[in-house]
Formats: sequence, C-alpha cells, structure tokens
Amino acid sequence: CGRVSGGLEALDFDEPGIFEQYRHAAHEAGLGDVLERVIEGYHETTAGSGVHLLWRCEEIGGNMKLASRPGAPDKHRNQTVGVLIETRGAGGYVIIAPSHGAIHPSGGEYR
Repeated sequence: CGRVSGGLEALDFDEPGIFEQYRHAAHEAGLGDVLERVIEGYHETTAGSGVHLLWRCEEIGGNMKLASRPGAPDKHRNQTVGVLIETRGAGGYVIIAPSHGAIHPSGGEYR
C-alpha cells in the first residue's frame, strides 16, 4: 500500500460481523453513500471471514488500528489486544484475491 502501490489504501475488518456493524454505523451517521461507493470499487472477503475495502488516494498515512477489543492473556499473563478494524497505508500490505488455501492459516481463500 502507499506510494509504492500508486496510492492504494485499505480498511481491514478482521472479525466476521464487524464490517456489517461498521456499515450500519456509517449509514446512521449519514456517510452510507460514501461507504457504498468505496464498496463498489473493491470489496473482498478475507480468508478469515473478514473484509477488505481498497481505494486509491493522494495522501496516505501509515497503518493505524481503528478499533480493538481485549484479547486472551498471552503466555506471560499480559492482556493481548484483538484488532477489529485497521488501515493499511504507507508501509503496509494486504493479501488480495485470488488466493489459494496455503496462503492463510485457516485454509480459507480471499474472495
């Protein structure tokens, strides 16, 4: 993503269902038309049943976590963070369709 990709930026929704909640919130906030235009451009289902939205723009920041939830404790008993929504911008990357089962640990495909 970023300048090396010709201005590509992505929103990455990592858990099933979180995208539909985001979509509903966008419509409630009066931004549904903008979101629907982005969806029409490039929208895919990830191998882990998440969603990627991709678009091009002139100014792109770095990767940012936009929403998260507490995760399970790690081996050191520290609370981990489960990322729900993040951007992929300058210095970031996403895997996109088509892909085959060996790409993702779940064995799922990007569609």
